[in-house]
Amino acid sequence: AGVGLIAIGVPMLARSYGRDPSQAFALALLNPVTILHLVGGAHNDALMLGLLAVGLALSKRGRPVAGILVCALAAAVKVPAAIGIVYIGWEWMGPGVPLRSRIRPLVTAGLIAGAVMGALSLLSGLGWSWILNLATPGTVRSWVAPATGAGQLVTAIAHLVHIPVAEHAVLSVTRLLGLGAAAVLGLWLLKNVERFGTLRAIGLTMLAVVVMGPVVQPWYLSWGLILLAPVATGRVRSLIVGCSVGSVFIGLPGGRQLVVDLLNANPLTVALALLACLAILTVPLTPFDREQLLQRWRRRRGGGDPEAMGPSEGPVVELAGA
Repeated sequence: AGVGLIAIGVPMLARSYGRDPSQAFALALLNPVTILHLVGGAHNDALMLGLLAVGLALSKRGRPVAGILVCALAAAVKVPAAIGIVYIGWEWMGPGVPLRSRIRPLVTAGLIAGAVMGALSLLSGLGWSWILNLATPGTVRSWVAPATGAGQLVTAIAHLVHIPVAEHAVLSVTRLLGLGAAAVLGLWLLKNVERFGTLRAIGLTMLAVVVMGPVVQPWYLSWGLILLAPVATGRVRSLIVGCSVGSVFIGLPGGRQLVVDLLNANPLTVALALLACLAILTVPLTPFDREQLLQRWRRRRGGGDPEAMGPSEGPVVELAGA
């Protein structure tokens, strides 16, 4: 259902922004993040992103209340989707509006979303206990997340110089700094949304939350990549392609052993393997002209003798009586 909603919402967004919906569909749906993790892993991030994309598309088409309602459903699946609610409220009054005039729509959007999430909490019988589970991803300690990796590195260095520090205390500080940096970047993008564009600002904010957050899972990258797909051009498109390919190697089973083996391998062997991979990637993309190659081979074989050339390669002699 989530991937189906993405397939509906992303082309809607692309059309709303005057972009090619087929290209947006390919970037969002036909990439390793979606296929391997959202489809293969069946993560509920797909449902969050599908609802978020549809909600933003509804808002872009002049239906902000409907957009907030759908984005609130997305936030009920995963809280980061609330960023979409913030942007709908921020842009409710249109571009060029002073900050004071944006406060009321923001509060209204927050109240609508809060009412939806409160109703869902009561109807599901779970209440607000789900808030306590928001810290669950932080129990994973992986160096892939820069904030966590920095904390682990600081702890290791401190222990080397015999400074007794608890790793969990250091991680709390580095993770807080990471989330603070993501919040600052997100606020700056929100303030400059007219310069960057709504979808680009939301997508970059989502990526910042992932990269600077306490844990980085490969499917978390889909939060930003799928929202950037409808407006992807130039560097943004390269960012989507690069992150989509790189996500395959995040959390790769046996990845740590692979890194150890590469570090201990013969550098010449590794270099030759990389060159072979590069050749496999580039040779099929190299223009190939069979006729031109044959002509060059015949010239070299004939030593430049016109008689050794084919009939089409010999010099053309005009007869005097012609």
